[in-house]
Amino acid sequence: MVSRVDDVLEPPLGVLRWPTFGLGQLYRAAHALITARLDAIDESLRTYYVLATLDEHGALSQQQVCDRIDIDRSDMVRLIDDLETRRHVVRTRDPHDRRRHRLTLTASGKKALRRCQTLLAEATNDVFANLSDDERHTLHRLVLRALGHTDDVVELASGSTGRTTSARTRRRSEPSGDIRAMRDTRTAHGTIDVPTEIVRQI
Repeated sequence: MVSRVDDVLEPPLGVLRWPTFGLGQLYRAAHALITARLDAIDESLRTYYVLATLDEHGALSQQQVCDRIDIDRSDMVRLIDDLETRRHVVRTRDPHDRRRHRLTLTASGKKALRRCQTLLAEATNDVFANLSDDERHTLHRLVLRALGHTDDVVELASGSTGRTTSARTRRRSEPSGDIRAMRDTRTAHGTIDVPTEIVRQI
């Protein structure tokens, strides 16, 4: 008699043994779900990144936002044009350098950010429905550590507040070049202060 397990088309154990395979599948599923839900309210992950950055850091130049979330300058111009048209941000000349524009989050932008956060929270719950709260917390911390984030960022982003951080605020050893490149491409951390709100969603 064939068991029900045998009826399910599972990837070979030789594939499942690698956590990178599982993380890749999880990323694709999460990205597709989040993209669809944000699209339903005329937003995207990129607009969320910009809104979260301005909400956490205040007024910034376009280049500063580009550096923090790793978006090409030409793409950023189109993105800001869209956000400005929808009155989510205001773009003004920097009084200290007229060659630069400064971006400021508006009341409308804050409302859009809150809507995005609500959808992200719901999508996160759906993606990790098979995990307990403690398991989600542990997974989040381990992913951030694997990406090479500093201990203080791991604590803040994963919600581990109120714990002793004296030993945790030291920078962890730098990851290999490949992992560092992956981290910088995905979240643009490097030595730049990426908004905690974005890292919290990883």
